[in-house]
Amino acid sequence: RAYTTGGGFAVNGTLYPGSPTTAGTATITTGNLTGTGTIAVRLQSATVYDSVSLTAGNATLSTLNLSITTSYTPIFGQQFTIINTPAGGVTGPFASVTSVTPTVSYVPTYNAQSVVLTYTLNLTSPTLGLSPAQLGVGQSLSSSTPSDDLTVVNTAIGNLATADGVRAAFDEISPAKLE
Repeated sequence: RAYTTGGGFAVNGTLYPGSPTTAGTATITTGNLTGTGTIAVRLQSATVYDSVSLTAGNATLSTLNLSITTSYTPIFGQQFTIINTPAGGVTGPFASVTSVTPTVSYVPTYNAQSVVLTYTLNLTSPTLGLSPAQLGVGQSLSSSTPSDDLTVVNTAIGNLATADGVRAAFDEISPAKLE
């Protein structure tokens, strides 16, 4: 979708760059991106995801929120360029960025002319409320040499929707459970 504005594009509700159901790119042809609302980004595949492109102007993100939904499981470390301002600049960071699950997040990197999300896994987040044994499992999984099996385990843990689920999974694979 293309938007032509005289002085700027203020997001005060929710901006779906494609549509509310399909990922796409919102192109703002003139003016700056500002507002106090939310940019809703949908990740549908490695190459199909929402983004905002400003052909002229700047993106001021400090009062905007970012909401992320996904219909597929990316590879950890995968990146998505969600804001592109080739002729302008980016002022950030976002006021808030939603987490997908207790262990999975999309970490924004604010570059001079873009914002890139990186799919990350944090198995030792303080918000999980881990016991010392659970923390040890999380640290072990986080520092292990990547392998196909480890990717399967980390993806399964990353898909758990609650901190209780993560703690229960860590309890099941902790060395104390094997004794």
